[in-house]
Amino acid sequence: MVEYAAAQAAPDGAHPQIPEYYAETAARINEVRAIPLLLWPALAVLAIIALIVFLRRRRRLGRVRTGYNSLTPAADLALR
Repeated sequence: MVEYAAAQAAPDGAHPQIPEYYAETAARINEVRAIPLLLWPALAVLAIIALIVFLRRRRRLGRVRTGYNSLTPAADLALR
């Protein structure tokens, strides 16, 4: 962009400038409202944390409900 601006013809005693056509967006660029890019990684981290918490709770509750902790070592090996 800087090289393009420097290559433009300059009036006497002034710096080169970008032509007026390119100074504004006009109808060449359509502005769209969207979720900010920094929000996506934050949402991904929150989803991963929620998944880890969910899986840990499910695993812990599963051991209590099935009586996993009360099994003998031989019964434990038979279930694997």
